[in-house]
Amino acid sequence: MLENRLHSSVPQANIASYFALAAETACRTLRQLRERHVFAMPRNNRIVAQNAKLLAMIAKGMQP
Repeated sequence: MLENRLHSSVPQANIASYFALAAETACRTLRQLRERHVFAMPRNNRIVAQNAKLLAMIAKGMQP
């Protein structure tokens, strides 16, 4: 079975920095993905994929 959880101790500000984004942009993008039920963040250091197919489409630049 495919594991759909990612444990991370990296703060959102560091994620933003890695992708050369403003912290606000990273936060807004993560919130939008949560609202679309692409993934959930039940804890600050855990991301749970809810819709891997939709996430893959978004990653490829495709509109669902």
